Amino acid sequence: MRFSFFAAVFSIAGICSAQGISFGIIADPQYANTATSGTRYYRSSLTKLAQAADTFQLHAMPFVAVLGDFINGYTPTDTALALQDLDSVNRRLNRFTGEKYAVIGNHDVASLSKAEFLGRVATTVRSNYYSFDKGNYHFVILDGNYRADSVDFNHGNFTWSDAWVAPAERRWLVADLASAGAKTVFVMIHYILDSTVTSGECLKNANELRRIFENAGNVKAVFSGHAHAGGYKLFNGIHYLVMRGMVENALPASSFAEITVKPADDSLIVKGYFDQISYRLKLKPITSIAEKFAWNNKRGAVFAMPPLYPAVFYDPLGRQLRGAGTKFQLYFIRNTGMDGQKTGNNARRMILQKR
Repeated sequence: MRFSFFAAVFSIAGICSAQGISFGIIADPQYANTATSGTRYYRSSLTKLAQAADTFQLHAMPFVAVLGDFINGYTPTDTALALQDLDSVNRRLNRFTGEKYAVIGNHDVASLSKAEFLGRVATTVRSNYYSFDKGNYHFVILDGNYRADSVDFNHGNFTWSDAWVAPAERRWLVADLASAGAKTVFVMIHYILDSTVTSGECLKNANELRRIFENAGNVKAVFSGHAHAGGYKLFNGIHYLVMRGMVENALPASSFAEITVKPADDSLIVKGYFDQISYRLKLKPITSIAEKFAWNNKRGAVFAMPPLYPAVFYDPLGRQLRGAGTKFQLYFIRNTGMDGQKTGNNARRMILQKR
């Protein structure tokens, strides 16, 4: 009964009001008309994109953001093939008729320039970095596709693991965050900003960006792709959510999410579909034991379950899945939700089985 009630509560994620907001999010579809490589099922991304677009349309999301790597790309000179792939992606994304916001990923400029990509992709704004407002919320789209010498990534003239936000963009970012004032700010960028990661998936000047966010004081969460396994970190009161790569794993596996901000209980909800884990996070930092106790009790009351947060998945009809992907998977029950960290306590593990 608890899980059924939990799913019912999450079914309100598509609601958008003057007090809160919802939107759809996709990371790394990385489509290419080419054979599967390892866990990357490139051709399957078209079906996954259509499914995600239809879900967002059904739930009347006001907008959708794609966190980069719309396409996989080919050699630096295969411009025509890359544009054909982008057209195929656009046709699926356009099944969602609302606004669409693009983040540039490294694969998007493996065979294209930024201008070629932005001139063709289905997007509401044709710029590599920009911001926009939705009610009391301010959204910032960043471009990390620069070399250390501030040269744009262009037709593969780069090393994927050596990515930077250039000085001019950083200066723009500081001014833009200041102009946002008291609005709640959410940032989107392709690259992860967790400098503890050593795999090359982290932006090279991630620490500097995090300091800019912290100094601004209005940034509440940062959404990234690039690291296909996904993940979560809390740094100095700001949530850093890495969304799972859609290209990963064979159908029926997929991953996309609906984000809902609920000011009434100060929460940010990530409703994850298929392989994308769901989260419920507190927007303002918890500063006392009493506040932590109140938050935990509120979560227990709202969801009619203990204040433990399990990995929860949904299908496009809003039905809760017992698991995701094509095999049995082990997930750790999350802790009370204010920091999203995993627990090492074996007594709090749960096997989530393929539905």
